[in-house]
Amino acid sequence: MIRSKSFFKESVIKIIGAIIVFRLFIDPMPVLLMDKEIFLRTKDTMSGPLSDYFVEKYIGTENIENYKKCEMYQLHYEQIIRDTKFYESIADIMKFKTIDLDKIDEIKEQFESLYNDDQLAFKIACESDLIYAIDVYNGVRKYWTSNIPKEKQPYYRNMEHQKYFKLENDILNLDFQDIVISIFVVDERQRVFIEQAKKIDIGILARIRRLVDQYLGEKK
Repeated sequence: MIRSKSFFKESVIKIIGAIIVFRLFIDPMPVLLMDKEIFLRTKDTMSGPLSDYFVEKYIGTENIENYKKCEMYQLHYEQIIRDTKFYESIADIMKFKTIDLDKIDEIKEQFESLYNDDQLAFKIACESDLIYAIDVYNGVRKYWTSNIPKEKQPYYRNMEHQKYFKLENDILNLDFQDIVISIFVVDERQRVFIEQAKKIDIGILARIRRLVDQYLGEKK
């Protein structure tokens, strides 16, 4: 029985490794992204980097080093390495939807590299240090800022938000469970939610409304 369990575990490891190797024949991005110089030259990608632990356990470090010598890997590497290198703060927004407000000047320097939704979320976050989460598309694209209170954990509330999807008008400074939220109507399908530590001045919320209109189109 012990031998059977050991054989099964070893077989699973080999199968997982084989599947990943087959994947790498098609797309080298999981290995390319392990290189920080490549990682910081790419925007949001369908692939993520393989971890050192995963490589060591399922593929083998030596095998990965040999893979990096293949033509397909080298061609992709040479193409990407010529692209602009982003600051880590920019990569965090594009890839992980986290906004470090201690790096505002740095982010502004490469602001135009961000996607439209990223730009909107960043500008909203800059409006008040009471804002710690911005949901620009009904729970699908949610951003967290460095202002998140220590006692709160990142939590996707899109299921609870659903009852507000049919709103025809904005709702501002609404007490919602243990937080305060404001909701901006874009159209019949889209809402922008912000989570706040406390109620925010109406003038600030009016500026956010204008930002939503600017980036997502005026409410009809």
